[in-house]
Amino acid sequence: MVLKTELCRFSGAKIYPGRGIRFVRGDSQVFLFVNSKCKRYFHNRLKPSKLTWTALYRKQHKKDVHAETVKKRRRTTNKTYSRSIVGASLEVIQKKRSEKTEVRAAAREAALREIKERIKKTKDEKKAKKAEAMAKMSKGSVKGAVSRGSAIPKGPKLGGGGGKR
Repeated sequence: MVLKTELCRFSGAKIYPGRGIRFVRGDSQVFLFVNSKCKRYFHNRLKPSKLTWTALYRKQHKKDVHAETVKKRRRTTNKTYSRSIVGASLEVIQKKRSEKTEVRAAAREAALREIKERIKKTKDEKKAKKAEAMAKMSKGSVKGAVSRGSAIPKGPKLGGGGGKR
């Protein structure tokens, strides 16, 4: 038969069935004490690490060393790997790493300049198309009847039309 023992929350001693004092705090946390001495010290807010007879004190001051089996921790050494990333081979990465910062900055500026030029070009094309459309509409309105509102027909209204009431 196995007895279910619990540990005292203050002293760390074993509490056998039928023994001990159970205290339930306001936040529903349960504390078990071996005897009234432990309960009294707990309620007086004494630190168990300062009392020599508690398990916490003995553990902190390394008194029961023979009881605890100390395992040596093996420290894992981190190995640095040089692997290629998707989209760039290892040679390309090494070349970029050895490249000077001035060269890298110059290449970046050139790429940005090229992107800006491309954006400017598309904007100019859009302006030209819009001007052409306006010219066509103005010619058409001179021949036909007077149109109400703007010359360019509006598309369907999208979003922002309210919601739940």
